Amino acid sequence: FGLFFPETRDFFLEDSGIFEFGDLEENGRPFFSRRVGLAVDGDAVPIRLGGRMTGRVGRVSLGLLDVQQGRAAGVESKNLAVARARIDLLERSSLGMILTHGDPSSDEDAGLAGIDFRYRTDHARGNQVLTWDAWLMRSFETGISHQQWASGTRVAYPNDRWNGSIGMREFGENFRPALGFVNRTDAREYRADLRFRERPERWLRTVDTGFDFLVITDLDSAIESADLRLDWLDVRTESNDQVRFRSHLRRERLDAPFEISKRVILPIGRHDFLRHEVLLSSSDTRRIRGEVRVQWGTFYTGDRLTFDALLELRPTRHFFIALEAEQNRVRLPEGNFDLRLARIRFDAMANPSLSWTTTFQYDNASESLGINSRIRWIVAPERELIFVVNQGFQHGDGRRLHSTVSELVAKIQWSFRY
Repeated sequence: FGLFFPETRDFFLEDSGIFEFGDLEENGRPFFSRRVGLAVDGDAVPIRLGGRMTGRVGRVSLGLLDVQQGRAAGVESKNLAVARARIDLLERSSLGMILTHGDPSSDEDAGLAGIDFRYRTDHARGNQVLTWDAWLMRSFETGISHQQWASGTRVAYPNDRWNGSIGMREFGENFRPALGFVNRTDAREYRADLRFRERPERWLRTVDTGFDFLVITDLDSAIESADLRLDWLDVRTESNDQVRFRSHLRRERLDAPFEISKRVILPIGRHDFLRHEVLLSSSDTRRIRGEVRVQWGTFYTGDRLTFDALLELRPTRHFFIALEAEQNRVRLPEGNFDLRLARIRFDAMANPSLSWTTTFQYDNASESLGINSRIRWIVAPERELIFVVNQGFQHGDGRRLHSTVSELVAKIQWSFRY
């Protein structure tokens, strides 16, 4: 399934909350800004012109984004647009709609329409919060006229001592939000979660225990995957140090052979695996912060051991360093492989208005090294200059690194209010 990567571009991040829809976080989102100006492989696509307008008129929140995207990867220049409106109802409830137009990956016409409703009260069982979300969407695509619907509902009780929810979602086989994100269709999702919290006295802040349960079936109700996460114990101190013990019981059904790594192919069939996790984390208020996570247990036809480590250093209030490493040791009858990822981040801040951030990242699967460096100068509120350098390297013949991408971006943002 496709991976969900968060948006990082400031133009799309500002006021992005107004385009949020229902209770969708990843799969099924009607609008996902990374679909604009970025190809599937993450390469930049030229944007010729773009504008965004957001605001509020009385009880109505409005959002409009329109972009003219240039020609790329054989797709002609296209106009892409999203419109969002939401009206406040009752005390804390709302009713909204969303419309999208355009397909950045095809010359065919495509669109989407959806409505969502949220009911919220702060007076359940006295002073507790209770919410109910419901939404309905339909995508439109040339040559397709059936199985384009998606719907969902969820009831949540998000309170301190007891926190839980239960919900269901359904995605038609041909549901495709061309400007959104979807990586699993022809499916129903059933989810339930519950957490109980104690607040002991003295040095312990919270002691939590709970579970999260997810079952995914096809539209004929055949189980495709199931996941039960048990949080046996999650303890935080008053200084926000954390210790957590967790278990995962998971089931996956493969309908076709799956190449999980180079020349390592998993067989068709049902796979059950049980994994356990221990997490130790110190508070991010300390000048030196560390985090260690270990996961172990069965994995498809074999076993997997995962080790994550993070070290953060704050020698002064002007400088920050983060070192992060992850290793996955996988042993299967079909073959063994190790996956490693390393990341280094440097932040320097001369003052609240001038900052410099640089990140290095390497993984042995793609054998690539990526470097991202950004200087940001806030001249005045809502007026800033940004300079970004992106550099990519990859192993070539003789195991030497060769340059794959070099990019320099300059941006000026100047807001005028009247």
